[in-house]
Amino acid sequence: MTEQVIAYIDGFNFYFGLRAKGWQKYYWVNPWLLCKHMLITHQSLSQVKYFTSRIRGKKEKVSRQDTFIRAIKTEPAITVRYGRYGTRGYTCEICGHSGKLSAEKMTDVRIACEVINDAHRDMFKTALLVSGDRDLVPIAEFINQRFLGKRVVVAFPPMRRCNDYKGKAGIMRITKRMLQTSLFPDEITLPNGNKITKPDKWV
Repeated sequence: MTEQVIAYIDGFNFYFGLRAKGWQKYYWVNPWLLCKHMLITHQSLSQVKYFTSRIRGKKEKVSRQDTFIRAIKTEPAITVRYGRYGTRGYTCEICGHSGKLSAEKMTDVRIACEVINDAHRDMFKTALLVSGDRDLVPIAEFINQRFLGKRVVVAFPPMRRCNDYKGKAGIMRITKRMLQTSLFPDEITLPNGNKITKPDKWV
């Protein structure tokens, strides 16, 4: 019997894991293909839900993110869910230096709501959670407690790990090979003839 899987990708956690590893050339990854590489024989991927926030700041960075989001929206089974990206002021208690920090908000809650709602609607047997964020551990705990026969499998991005998932979820790591075989083509042609081109910086 085929087991339905829905993948939930914490976009910023995944991105910063790649950046910490120095694997910028894999920013141009196709989330659908990547998640398919994580399945086992009897599983079928039905949806990928990609969680992110629209960044602010330098025009080049905003443009690269926009290009990537346009690329992943070419996959019909991927949906994008947005949080909020904002800045807040800070002052160092030691040296007195002040500045601003950028941070993503609401993503953890949105992921939790989606997983629980999909579980209630019996949309999956396995929730594939792509993140190493400790704040998402309660999702696995809740699914284990409330939904007999369902489970969470956590796929850690590069340079991301959380031991708190042990005993609460299946655990795997995203490998270099998975990423190498999951990239979009450098140029994607849309049905209307327009093209989406991989950013030059992501080479």
